[in-house]
Amino acid sequence: MSEVLAGMARRARLPITAILVAAAALLWHHLPVPTRIYAPFDVHGALGNPVRGHSLAVTVTGVRVAPKGKFAMGKFTSSTKSAAGTWMIVDATMSALSSSEFSSADLMLGGNTYQLSLSAPPGFGVRVDPGLPQHGHWAFDVAPELLQPSTAKPLQLRVWSGGEERLNSRIVINLDTRPLERADVVTVKSYEVGPAE
Repeated sequence: MSEVLAGMARRARLPITAILVAAAALLWHHLPVPTRIYAPFDVHGALGNPVRGHSLAVTVTGVRVAPKGKFAMGKFTSSTKSAAGTWMIVDATMSALSSSEFSSADLMLGGNTYQLSLSAPPGFGVRVDPGLPQHGHWAFDVAPELLQPSTAKPLQLRVWSGGEERLNSRIVINLDTRPLERADVVTVKSYEVGPAE
C-alpha cells in the first residue's frame, strides 16, 4: 500500500509544481510597477473650493477664456498677446503649508495635457512661502475646438510641489463645475502676495 501512495506522490509532484510555477508567474505579471508605487497621490477638489494637499493648498477662483490676453508686465505697463489657439486663464490662490515650495502645474483638457504657456508672463512667484498666500493665475494656450462642452471632459488643473514627487500629493481640481467665462480679450493682473483683500 505504501508503494502505491509513494508512486502517486511522485506522479502528482510534477503537475503540482507546474501549477505553482504558473500561479507565481501570473502573480508576478500583475504586481504594480515602481512608478505606480512611488507615484504622487491625487487629492481631488472642485472649482471654488479650497483643496489641501501634503505641501500646498490651492483655491481656484475662476476660469476665463479669450483669443487675446492683456497681461500686466509691471505696475503701469501691459502687453496684449494673441494665443495660437485660445487663452485659458485659471485664477487661483496658492499657499505653502509647512515649508517653502516650488510649484508646477498643467491642464488636462479633452484627454490632452497642456503645459504653462511660455509666451505669457509667469502668474505666480518662483517660490511659495508658508503664511504668504499668492493670488495669481496659470495661463494655458489651448486648442479652441477642445473647449466645446462635448469634448472638454475632463477639464482638470493639476498642481504639485516641485522637487521630489514620489510619495507626495498632487492637487487635481475639476474646472468643469461652472460655465467658462468667455470674452474677446481677457485682462490678467500680476500676481500678489499676502492675505486676500
